[in-house]
Amino acid sequence: MIDVMPFLLLLLCHVFGDFYLQTEKLVAAKNRQLRAALFAHIAHASVHGLLVFGVLFLAYGWMPSLAAISGIVWLTHFLIDVIKVSSPSKRPLLAFTLAQCAHIAILIAIALYIIDVPTFQLSSDWKHPNVLNGLVYLLAFLLILKPASVVVRLVLESMHSGSPAAEMTLPQGGQILGYLERLIILILIVLNQFAAIGFVIAAKSVLRFSDLNRLRDGSDESKQNALYLTEYVLVGTFTSFLYVLVVGLLVRGFV
Repeated sequence: MIDVMPFLLLLLCHVFGDFYLQTEKLVAAKNRQLRAALFAHIAHASVHGLLVFGVLFLAYGWMPSLAAISGIVWLTHFLIDVIKVSSPSKRPLLAFTLAQCAHIAILIAIALYIIDVPTFQLSSDWKHPNVLNGLVYLLAFLLILKPASVVVRLVLESMHSGSPAAEMTLPQGGQILGYLERLIILILIVLNQFAAIGFVIAAKSVLRFSDLNRLRDGSDESKQNALYLTEYVLVGTFTSFLYVLVVGLLVRGFV
């Protein structure tokens, strides 16, 4: 199981750098004029390079190739993001998926290199099984928060283009509720309490659809909006549930 460690560490760096250290201002700056966009891309790629260097240094100690690995992460992340932004797509979900797959493919290649090089020896403190399990749990909880919200938003945008639901933005309260819902479901999956997950989804559905019923009692336009919003809620709920279910089952497979 120790062979999983290089990829796990690299993936943690990627998730943390791409979703938690990348602010909305930085994302917006990537779509501005050339100078501002170039600076934003360089800054974001540098965060990833520094994260990889720091984490691998802590886990493996100083290695001459650490600088080269960090440079590869910096360069490939920069190029992938520039290509993604400079090639605007009418299918943002597809563009996001392809970009993430490209990033992960690079990380897999680097992890395989680390495994094959004998001089890369994991520090003794990192070899304890509890460390690996703890990192798996940490990655799982990081994945179901901000990354999940991004995926759900992109799915909703792709399926409801042109409808009133497409113009909706997720308010802070709704986003926090999504976080709490996925946290509860992940904990229940880890604890093997699958039956209780149905109660969580049912409770959310009752609250959501009670609000939608008020719209159905209004004008024809309100009824049409209620139909759109019903689909919006259902797609969002099941996308969120499927996402956390996959993450939870992967955790159970590793731990």
